[in-house]
Amino acid sequence: DTFIEEIFDGFEERGLLDNTLFVFVGDHGEGLRYFSKNHPYDLNIRIPMILWSKHLITKPMVTDKLSQHSDIIPTIADLFNLKPKDGTFYGQSIFQPDDHRNLNITCRIQDCQVLIAGDLTYIYSPENNTAELYDYKNDPMHTNNQVYSISVGTRDKINEYLLSWKNEIFKAHGVND
Repeated sequence: DTFIEEIFDGFEERGLLDNTLFVFVGDHGEGLRYFSKNHPYDLNIRIPMILWSKHLITKPMVTDKLSQHSDIIPTIADLFNLKPKDGTFYGQSIFQPDDHRNLNITCRIQDCQVLIAGDLTYIYSPENNTAELYDYKNDPMHTNNQVYSISVGTRDKINEYLLSWKNEIFKAHGVND
């Protein structure tokens, strides 16, 4: 907290505070005391993001809508009314409606794919063909795996979707699996 205050004071002393947008983003959630940073559980992947600007953001806003790091650039562009040259961003401004948005996450270390839909988190590990399903709202510590409450066919469709999404993203970014 002291360091953040020093940053703000430094910007103010230099006359930069009025024309600056600060973006503070966590790199992991509060789950480190329970899981390593590389585990795809909600306590690790639900992280804070704070945007602050003396003039651009005039009223505080708190949201629990799903977003990801790729949403930062579209959010900043939205604040400054900027459009991408090719017409699209990968990601979505947090100021735009996100009617029932889902998030997909790939875990490079554990080779797992994650689908977050509302309060539900589905984790698929293709290496050993296992899946987990948790209800964050009712089970934030992920102690009650509910994956067997959905049919094998539904699990297979989700797994196929996640692997297809991962391959598409890796191909688009030139990443070899």
